[in-house]
Amino acid sequence: MIVSLVGNLVGSSSQKGFGTLVWNPLTYLDMLQTSSYTSGNRAGCFFIAACFSYSAIFSSIFENSLPAGNDIAALFPKYLTIRKGLFICAVISFAINPWYLLGSASIFISFLASYQIFLSSITGVLLCHYYIV
Repeated sequence: MIVSLVGNLVGSSSQKGFGTLVWNPLTYLDMLQTSSYTSGNRAGCFFIAACFSYSAIFSSIFENSLPAGNDIAALFPKYLTIRKGLFICAVISFAINPWYLLGSASIFISFLASYQIFLSSITGVLLCHYYIV
């Protein structure tokens, strides 16, 4: 709730400051630096951008690694904890080379096509369970 409140307040303040509504935070930071390029303004934009980076990295880590760590720990509960599952997920995620998938459009499209094979089987089971069971 706080994040959406701050986003709405900043977006509304852009109407008064710049004469247009700016909802993209990066565009807003760019407009701030374009309007007055002072050392205080640059420092403020740097810290705001650092907070965006921190938020993106750690929300991605916790939103993706905690469920994976929990699932990996559920496979062998006698030997693995959720923390060990998190570390296993972190190692596996670097072994997959996700930056390679975004290297070119053809690689990304072939990855999406292979990903669709798994999703279609899961969707079939979910639909049968919903309508039949």
